[in-house]
Amino acid sequence: MWKRHLSFSISFGLIAALNLAVEFFDISDARLILKPLICLILAGYLANKTRLTGNFSKLIFVGLLFSLVGDTALIFANKGGTYFLAGLGAFLVAHIAYSIAFFRDYRYNQEASKKYGHFMLIALAIFTMGIYLWIRPYLNDMKLPVLVYMFFISVMAILAGYRYGRVN
Repeated sequence: MWKRHLSFSISFGLIAALNLAVEFFDISDARLILKPLICLILAGYLANKTRLTGNFSKLIFVGLLFSLVGDTALIFANKGGTYFLAGLGAFLVAHIAYSIAFFRDYRYNQEASKKYGHFMLIALAIFTMGIYLWIRPYLNDMKLPVLVYMFFISVMAILAGYRYGRVN
């Protein structure tokens, strides 16, 4: 990956490292620029490499755009619950787009990664329910939105597990 996509890898690594530093040192002004760059560079790379041909690339691209909206909304979450809900909603749409892409990919060869996918299904069901039950008492009126979001992100992760061995 590094040699074939060196400029992307360096750019992404640098942005990721800067994001971690910005979060660690709580530099909120830099967060406004750096946080959206993660999805922007991923979406740009995807568009450049695939020319967005095929439904898989298009769905992943849509997911990245909604992830960008979600990241941007969450930057302002401390200004009110509306931003948090907007971010949660945008990430929900992103994870649905990713899930559809992963499911369509899985359908082409269901036997290739069934064992790993089943493991992910069981592991994530236990993990997600455990986390939800742990945080539920603190969620107040956010119980249902968080439960729905956790369900869809778990479905996406499980479907990603069913893609095991199909990607480099």
